[in-house]
Amino acid sequence: MIIITTTELISRCLSRTEGFAVKEFFKAIKGEEKGNMNMRTLSATNSITVAALRKLEIVGILKTRSLGAKGTRYQILNMAALKDVVRNLK
Repeated sequence: MIIITTTELISRCLSRTEGFAVKEFFKAIKGEEKGNMNMRTLSATNSITVAALRKLEIVGILKTRSLGAKGTRYQILNMAALKDVVRNLK
């Protein structure tokens, strides 16, 4: 019997490019719990990054709020789960 943790399941639900975007997002925030980020600084396209962050928002790992041209405000609700998701990405 194979037991899959929730964070492993979440990381499997992300596409390859979404996983890449989540890894870059995690590197860019540098462990900060909340802040603003301009998504253009990430190398993945804006739509892919937003889709990946939306999936993490649905499961309760983070909250995001678009600020338009000013970027995106984020708040990490569960940093341990986010670290685990990033670790499980291939």
